[in-house]
Amino acid sequence: LHGGPGTHCVLLDPRRDDAFRALTHPAPALLAWLYRTTGVRGGPHVGDDPAGLVRLAVPIGLADADARTLTDRLADCFGHRTGVADLHPTVPAATPMALARARFEPADRIPDDVRAAVAEGYERAGDNLAVLTEHAPQVRRHLVGLDGATVEAFVHGTGGPTLLLMHPFNIGAGMFARQFAGLGGDHRLVVLHHPGVGATRTDGEMSLDHIVDLYSAALDRLGIDGPLHLVGASWGALLAQTFALRHPGRAASLTTVGGSYRYANRVGEVNRLEVIVAEDMAAVAAATGDDAGSADLAARLLRCESMDAYVGLSYLDLFAGEPDLLRRLPELELPATVIQGRLDSVVPLETARRLADALPGARYEELPDAGHFPCVTHADDVNRILRETVLAATTPAADPTPAAGPTPAPSHDADPTTPDARPGTPATPDTP
Repeated sequence: LHGGPGTHCVLLDPRRDDAFRALTHPAPALLAWLYRTTGVRGGPHVGDDPAGLVRLAVPIGLADADARTLTDRLADCFGHRTGVADLHPTVPAATPMALARARFEPADRIPDDVRAAVAEGYERAGDNLAVLTEHAPQVRRHLVGLDGATVEAFVHGTGGPTLLLMHPFNIGAGMFARQFAGLGGDHRLVVLHHPGVGATRTDGEMSLDHIVDLYSAALDRLGIDGPLHLVGASWGALLAQTFALRHPGRAASLTTVGGSYRYANRVGEVNRLEVIVAEDMAAVAAATGDDAGSADLAARLLRCESMDAYVGLSYLDLFAGEPDLLRRLPELELPATVIQGRLDSVVPLETARRLADALPGARYEELPDAGHFPCVTHADDVNRILRETVLAATTPAADPTPAAGPTPAPSHDADPTTPDARPGTPATPDTP
C-alpha cells in the first residue's frame, strides 16, 4: 500500500498479496475482481516506477456516509478474497500503457494450447498466396478497403459460375489450391479471408453476421455481383450457411465440406492445428496406405495456417454463444450438398447427416477414406461433386409431371431437432 490517511490516491501492489502474487497479470486481475465484487472502479498505474500497481482515488466531494459504505465493501472484499481469476490480454501488451489499454479475457476461457502459443510467440506460416500460385499461377490477390475493415481476397478464373470458398477458422485460402487448379478453367473462384486470417482486419464485432456482411461488401467492391455458389469447409460451413440465410438473393447453391451447423464439434479439448492435422492425416494414411502422400498434404495444410493468435482471442465471445443454425436451415431454398469424410476427427458423422437432413432436398456424399480435409486429400472427388452441384443449380428443372407407374415409397423425413434417424443408422446424440 502506497499512500496514507488523508491522501487523495492510494496505490495497491497486488504482487504483495498471496491471492494475486502468482497470477500472470495481477493488476488487471485485481481491478476486475474489485469491480465485480464491490462495484468500485480503480485503474492501472501506468508509470514505469512503481509499475504493476493499482490506483484507487477518492472522488472529490464524496460524502462521508458514502465513503464509509465503500470502505466497508472493500474491507469485506479483502477479508474474504474469493472469486479471484487470472486474466489474459487479447492484444500484445509490452508496456504499462499498452497493458492499461488492453482488453482482457478470463484465462480459464482460453484453451491451454492457445495460451501457450501466445506466450511463446508462436508464428503462423501464412503462406497462402505461395501455395495457391504453385497450383494456379494466375491467381490474383486483392486488399479490399472497407469502412473500418480490410479484407484480403484471392480470385482465379474469369468465366463461368462463381464459387465463393469459405475456409476453416485458422487455415487460409491455400487449402483450396486444388480447387483453384481443377475448377479455374471454367469457373471463377473467390476466397475472402475472415478477420484475423492473413491481412484481413476489422473494427467491428466478431459475429457470423458481421463477417458475412464484410464478405458481401468486399464482393461489391470487387465487382462480383452475380449468383454465388457457396462452399464452406469446416468452420467455413457456418459462414456459408449464415451467408445464405442473410443474403439469400446472392446464393445460388450451398455445399459444406467437413462442416457443421454449430460450433464445438470436436471431442475433447481444442488443439493446435498441427495436432488436429496429424491425427486426421494418420487416419487417412492408414485407410489409403499412402503415408508419404499424407505427410506432404499435412505439410501443405500447415503452410496455410493463418489465424493471428491475438485476433483469435477476440472470437471467444462468439464461441461462448455456441452458434447453432440447425433450426434455421429449413428456410434455405437452394440446391445443397453435404460432403463428409467418414474418418473425420473433428465433425462426427451424425452431425453431418443431421445437417443434410435439415437442408431441404440436400445431397449427402460420404467419402469412405477421407477425414476432415477432403478439399486437400480428396480434391478430385470434391471438385467432381462441386461441378455436379453447380450444374444442377444452373440447369433448368425438368418437367415435374410424374410419369405413369407405381407409387413411390414414402421418403425419409428426419426431424432436424433430433438425432439422425436414417434407416440403418444408430440414433446417437451429437458430440459437443
